[in-house]
Amino acid sequence: MKPKLYTLLTLSVFTLLACKSPEKLYQQGDYAEAVERTVKKLQKDPDNAQLLDLLRRSYGEAAETHQSRIRSHSGSESELRWEKIHAEYMSLQRLYEEISQSPAAAGAIRPTDYSSFVNTYSDRAVKVRIDRGVAEMQKQTRASFRNAYHEFQAAVQLQPGNAEAREKMHEAYEHAVTKVLVLPLETYYGSGFANSRYGGYDYRMRNLESDLLRQLQHQAGGEFVRFYSEWDAESRNFRPDEIVDLRFVDFFAGPYHDRQSTRRVSKDILVREIVHRPDSIVKVYEKVYADVITTTRTMRSEGVMMLTIRDAEGRWLGSREFRGGHDWSVQFARYSGDSRALSEHDRQLLNQQQSYRPQEDDVMRYILNDITRDLTWYLRNHYNRF
Repeated sequence: MKPKLYTLLTLSVFTLLACKSPEKLYQQGDYAEAVERTVKKLQKDPDNAQLLDLLRRSYGEAAETHQSRIRSHSGSESELRWEKIHAEYMSLQRLYEEISQSPAAAGAIRPTDYSSFVNTYSDRAVKVRIDRGVAEMQKQTRASFRNAYHEFQAAVQLQPGNAEAREKMHEAYEHAVTKVLVLPLETYYGSGFANSRYGGYDYRMRNLESDLLRQLQHQAGGEFVRFYSEWDAESRNFRPDEIVDLRFVDFFAGPYHDRQSTRRVSKDILVREIVHRPDSIVKVYEKVYADVITTTRTMRSEGVMMLTIRDAEGRWLGSREFRGGHDWSVQFARYSGDSRALSEHDRQLLNQQQSYRPQEDDVMRYILNDITRDLTWYLRNHYNRF
């Protein structure tokens, strides 16, 4: 109920704002919005004197508000003052474009074109961001490279076509990112299983490696972390910062266990009818019995994966054990006694064919899926700090 209530409240607020008249917006000091609403109304009623007057007043107040902020930012000693001034000129330029696109509005007032100011302060703001980014890069620490990346990123947002800012942003990122190598998954065969017996396991392991790496590459939350396979690392010829080592150290499948239970069932069966006269019939019932012997067959399988994280020098950074399990069960039955005592449910149980343990390759697949889910969640959260 809460999400629906929140949505209704949000829509109500939006509707109230949308219904506000340009005059009311003007009175509340929302001059830019008043200009936009007035221009839209003039498209339907271009000769409305009241709207034209409101447009002149709204634009004048909006322009003065932005100019006042520009004067205030100009007196600031902040390095980012050019960025703030640029934002104000952008707002003024939007008003100019809004009015210029409407013949009725453009005929009533002549808005100022601030495009040259937008370009001038955009250049100044970008230069400051690039200079700040370069200064951070000179500190030669991973944290400073991350700071530099954000500075260059801000420059690109100001000028998406600025090649220098984009190039430096990519350069800073390469130094800021933590490169994590995920080693091929190893299987410890000393735990009692070998390739000759479980030939499908290596195939499952390769699938697990691919799925894990794909999920980490696309869903890892950290901005400054990237995951690579051993092949990626060799082909790109880079030295990883951290190494994730996975070992499947144990696997146990079955055996299955049977548990039997017996229950007696009964039913009253019509055996004959005694007719004394057409309107007097006596029905004779007999109770019949049967014993239903139910077998519940279960099997518990488990696997263990060890995760170790090291740095490039081999120093231990952390480790964890992941367990996956799979429970299988089936029921089937037989009976003794009179079959007429059996219910429909009993008959369905009797028709259930006796089942034996599932294939170990299938069990391994279930367990690996279980482990992959927990392992991905752990690594994603572990590397969120980046």
